[in-house]
Amino acid sequence: MTLRSLILEMRSRPHRVVHDLAAAAAADSTSVSSQDYRWSEIPEELLREILIRVEAADGGGWPSRRSVVACAGVCRGWRLLMNETVVVPEISSKLTFPISLKQPGPRDSLVQCFIKRNRITQSYHLYLGLTNSLTDDGKFLLAACKLKHTTCTDYIISLRSDDMSRRSQAYVGKVRCVYMIKQATQKGYRSLVLIKSLIISILSLALMD
Repeated sequence: MTLRSLILEMRSRPHRVVHDLAAAAAADSTSVSSQDYRWSEIPEELLREILIRVEAADGGGWPSRRSVVACAGVCRGWRLLMNETVVVPEISSKLTFPISLKQPGPRDSLVQCFIKRNRITQSYHLYLGLTNSLTDDGKFLLAACKLKHTTCTDYIISLRSDDMSRRSQAYVGKVRCVYMIKQATQKGYRSLVLIKSLIISILSLALMD
């Protein structure tokens, strides 16, 4: 779930959800400063606009860790709101950061994704489906680059579509597809039987934000 998705969900909640969060924060602690309270009193529409601009400043992709921490540090009400973006997928049934790909997924539901293939560059891009529409552009998750060899095909996986280097911090690992050729003799003639076996091995995990 991105900040934009969080904003859309806020529309279906009771009016002035920020006020509710501020009231809950005030009930838990009586030492909230007046400055924090003023931040908590920001109308929902204005808070939505702020979060949209924060996401746009991060390039429109996944919200950066710095932005999430900065928003959570404004006041307790905002911190309660930001906590919803860092809940593990097993509980929230949503992907909020690339690190969520390494965490257990939801048990009672599926995360809708789709793959786009580029035949020219032999690359594959995995996207998170934000809606059920066939025209949904989705949210970029992973990129895979196809490298053919004599006896196998490797797929280099990265968190960035423009950087597939193994030395990159975005490098996730490698998936290998191995082909084994076996000669078989049957009824006086020889035939080649192509056995395709998938050996999926993540050689290294360097999932960094």
